[in-house]
Amino acid sequence: MSAVPALSSEDLASWPISATTPPGSIPRADALTDALLGGTALADAQAVSREVRARLERRLASTVTLAPLTHPRVARIAHHQLTRVLGALLTAGPTALPVPEARETFRWSSRTARRPVGLAAVRLGLDGRAATPADAVAQVMADPCGPLGVGRAGPGSCADWLASLALPARSIVAAEATAWATRLWTSLDWGRLDPRQLSVGGPDRWWRWSGTGPTARIALRGRADVRIRMGASVGGGPSHGAHLVVLDGHPGAAARHGLMLSALVDALSSLRSPESSTVPSRVVGWWPDSGKAWVISVDAETLAVAADAVVVTARALLGAADAPGRADAADAPGRPGDNH
Repeated sequence: MSAVPALSSEDLASWPISATTPPGSIPRADALTDALLGGTALADAQAVSREVRARLERRLASTVTLAPLTHPRVARIAHHQLTRVLGALLTAGPTALPVPEARETFRWSSRTARRPVGLAAVRLGLDGRAATPADAVAQVMADPCGPLGVGRAGPGSCADWLASLALPARSIVAAEATAWATRLWTSLDWGRLDPRQLSVGGPDRWWRWSGTGPTARIALRGRADVRIRMGASVGGGPSHGAHLVVLDGHPGAAARHGLMLSALVDALSSLRSPESSTVPSRVVGWWPDSGKAWVISVDAETLAVAADAVVVTARALLGAADAPGRADAADAPGRPGDNH
């Protein structure tokens, strides 16, 4: 098998994660679908995942473990935190560890709600319950807390926030969600994807590390808008999969490291629950605002770099724990299972 390379966190700036671009200046459904389905399973995936997990746990223990604390601190690392910290590191160089700046507390808005509403709408379209994105969004908005809504209801959840809106505000959310859903609805050739092996949205996946004793704890959040499973269950060969991640704006300095976070969490989760999680062979990032898409092949090297990126991010977040910080949507209290 291919051994996990011995990288240090300082190597992140000199060992970038490579990515290819699908054919065409603007990604079309055929190109993105080809990108999702074109990967091959990682050889010795379980062995590589075990090595990466050991590497990550060892480096977290040596670089993030703090002195005994009365109330252990938790660093929740999602795409936003990782790309913010790593973007500063890769731009400024590895000599100084960036400290996350203070940001205001997370609030639901039409911009943050468009993704969970849009994902629920696309699922209705794929199930044949809606003919257009606008019709699907209207169904979701009609009863956001219901079975066709955005997911778990409760204090602080997207579903409860949507239900509390006045009609004009609901119209604004519906308009933005319809645009978001239309982009995902038309981004893939869904007929080429086996619906039995397809997941659109769904709960984000988590991997947690607590070390030993009263130390800092780390929680990694893996987000993918579309997951497809391939291999043994659909025609033989090792089981693997692919992720599509839809992002705003344009790719930044740490975008490739951020995309690998979903693959890293799935690789770590596959050791605990191989029947429900598998190591993806590819992660496809798509920025519809700028018409850009990147395809990253998942292997021992990219998983190792992703693990090092997590260690650097955790160190920065814990180092800034005394400063007021921004709660990402994933970190806001009361809604750990929402997708936004």
